Amino acid sequence: MPQTCHKLLLLYFTTFLSVAVMANTTTEPVKLGMSAPFSGPAAELGVDYRRGADLVFTQLNQRGGINGRQIQLLSLDDAYIAAQTINNTQSLLQQQVFALFGYVGTPGVEAVLPILRQNRTPFLAAFTGAEQLAHPNHEFIINLRASYQQEAEAQIRYFVDEQNLTRFVILVPADELDTGIEYGFSQALQQRKLQPLLVRRYLLNQADIEQTIATIKPLQPQVVIIAGSYQQVAKMINTAVNQEFMPAFSTLSFAGISALQQHLKHFVQVYASMVVPDPSNNQHHLVAQYQQHSLQSGVNQFSDVSLEGYLAAIAISTALDQCRLNLQHSCLLRQLRPLNLLQQSDGSRPVFMVQVSQRQLKPLN
Repeated sequence: MPQTCHKLLLLYFTTFLSVAVMANTTTEPVKLGMSAPFSGPAAELGVDYRRGADLVFTQLNQRGGINGRQIQLLSLDDAYIAAQTINNTQSLLQQQVFALFGYVGTPGVEAVLPILRQNRTPFLAAFTGAEQLAHPNHEFIINLRASYQQEAEAQIRYFVDEQNLTRFVILVPADELDTGIEYGFSQALQQRKLQPLLVRRYLLNQADIEQTIATIKPLQPQVVIIAGSYQQVAKMINTAVNQEFMPAFSTLSFAGISALQQHLKHFVQVYASMVVPDPSNNQHHLVAQYQQHSLQSGVNQFSDVSLEGYLAAIAISTALDQCRLNLQHSCLLRQLRPLNLLQQSDGSRPVFMVQVSQRQLKPLN
């Protein structure tokens, strides 16, 4: 497991939450706006991310908020439909949110970027590793997680450099835009003088999934990389195993690895990259902290997505507190820019490779 620097969390829980509330001239809440799927096939991603963030914001509000101002998370359901993400964003901006936070998925983020470029409201900690957010050209966008290209490099390093596997197929949902996934895996393979056997866009309907399996099976890949949410990935793997096609399967953090465990019927060589540690491993002190706060709030289900929401909310809350005497966009962005969900000793953002089984996530790095 990568060695990480935990100064952010230590600062937050040993100092920030114990700071006495200072006098303030306003008690208006600090409103954050979130558009995410709370219904539909990706609902668990939105629900879990919000649940993790709420753990932090609720505890902070109980201690007086930001200089006496409560944090109010306004969350709207977009069902993972880009057009609805646009409508939700317009509604949230009309409600004068201070920042947008925790949007889920690349299609919706891509759809609202033109609005954001005009409005320039801070856009914080989206749940996507798309390259345009990992290295944004706009100062109002703050990304806190590893990118899909970093995840791709970690996966290829494991499969090629450590396991000596060379035959790859890459599957990406047809509705995903330029997330950097195809480029990231192709580039990582090219650096090792390899190339994918096939890159294919797939639809979620059963007929197309069966056709996809029929197309790639004769290629005899050793590893099939499947991008998508937990239902998409689980459906592809379950169908493949039912057709007695059982190479290694691997997916990325966006799938929601804890949710994927619940939807898989077959656990045959399933791997994943994650941008947070295993949420069930309480030997990791950040995870133990997250679990403790979950249990105190009556939540006994832990997931990688809610842990990511939890860590992102800590970063946002810490930055807000540092700007508490003069809460302006410029201060918030300046305080957030050097922060990460987690940070290795060299300043990079970690990626955790795991093997997925029904009961646990086996660490591979």
